[in-house]
Amino acid sequence: QFFTIMGLDRALGCQTKMIIGRRCLDAHNVTSEDVALAKERLRRDFAFVGLTHRWGEAILLFHDMYGGKPSLQEFSNVRPGGAGGATQGPAGHYDHALLGGLRDWADAEVWEEAQAVFEATRRDTRRIFAAPER
Repeated sequence: QFFTIMGLDRALGCQTKMIIGRRCLDAHNVTSEDVALAKERLRRDFAFVGLTHRWGEAILLFHDMYGGKPSLQEFSNVRPGGAGGATQGPAGHYDHALLGGLRDWADAEVWEEAQAVFEATRRDTRRIFAAPER
């Protein structure tokens, strides 16, 4: 209820909305048809799907697909989060308890699809994943 009062419920399905061509905070309740379209677009229309929590692998996969040699700078964390931030729990992990049980079902489904696309792309490549030489 806090999220509704603060108007934050409009952010639910943000990634799904953006993939289907809407703005994140559009006053649009995401439907299962929207999710299906977003998942289809991930598979069909995106030239590359990477995962930030697997950054190094994503960099290597990108270069395997499109060429060029990875540089050490590409593996740098240029936007590190500070320990103990507002959304972090113990050990710096994201604290879902702060959401009070709220679950973004649409973005969760799209996230699962993005992971599946990433894994399928990895399987289709020949690269042995290793960090660049120093």
